[in-house]
Amino acid sequence: MRLDMDCVRDVLLALEKLTDINENHLHRRITTEHVCKEVPNFDEKEVYNALYTLYQADYIEGDKIDFCGGSDIIVEAITWPGYELLNNLRSDQVWASVKEKIKPLGTVSMQVLANLATKIVSDFLGI
Repeated sequence: MRLDMDCVRDVLLALEKLTDINENHLHRRITTEHVCKEVPNFDEKEVYNALYTLYQADYIEGDKIDFCGGSDIIVEAITWPGYELLNNLRSDQVWASVKEKIKPLGTVSMQVLANLATKIVSDFLGI
């Protein structure tokens, strides 16, 4: 299955909106179903794939739960590297520039995407 980077970005934005900490400092546990409601442009498989990939890459903290007939990613928080990626991809202007730069290649790795977003943000800020 192809990893859709638009879905990855939208999932991170949704997770930021959904994450919360209660009065006992416990994280709200967010399921794929919760995220799907926030990103209606993508089907459940695409959202799960994005969550699973973000989980594997340590951009989000949580658990992979296997059960009879399936599995789910239960997200508790976005990690520091996850927030770095999200903050560099947050701006629609930056995201459009990233997509334009990678368009001739079709797709790039998450690392290249993250580095490109950082460079575009740095160039925009003149640093």
